[in-house]
Amino acid sequence: MLPKVDKRPIRLVYIAGPIDGISREAAQNWRTEAYDFLAQIGVVSAVPGLEKTKMKSDQIVKLDDNMIDLCDVVLVNLNYLTIKPEKWWGTGTLIELGLALARRKIIVAFTDNKELDANFLFLRGILDYKFNSMSEALNCIKELNDKAENE
Repeated sequence: MLPKVDKRPIRLVYIAGPIDGISREAAQNWRTEAYDFLAQIGVVSAVPGLEKTKMKSDQIVKLDDNMIDLCDVVLVNLNYLTIKPEKWWGTGTLIELGLALARRKIIVAFTDNKELDANFLFLRGILDYKFNSMSEALNCIKELNDKAENE
């Protein structure tokens, strides 16, 4: 198994989070903000999902799988898991996390000032970093990148 990225700058961040069950605007706005922040620090983003409506399911899975394979870090929005269970969606996000774990990618997750339910014990155990805001998560990626560049 390959080690997680260390001692080299982060080149590519895969941006994961729910698309189904929320508005296009809700799915896109935070991704655009993350993309813009990462671009300002010289990190490329892989932003999956929003333009795949004409693709078949197996094509989407293969595309996302390839992007995760190429990335150094997965930034994941887990806000959807902090709301009432009858509103849960985002099975694709959980699959993306499984792929990232299998490939030993650094996983940086965030929610908006909410904790993940104690029932998500396994999920909480795979996260390398968990923050209470996207801003904190993005700053973590910047710090990891800065540290690698300075070593």
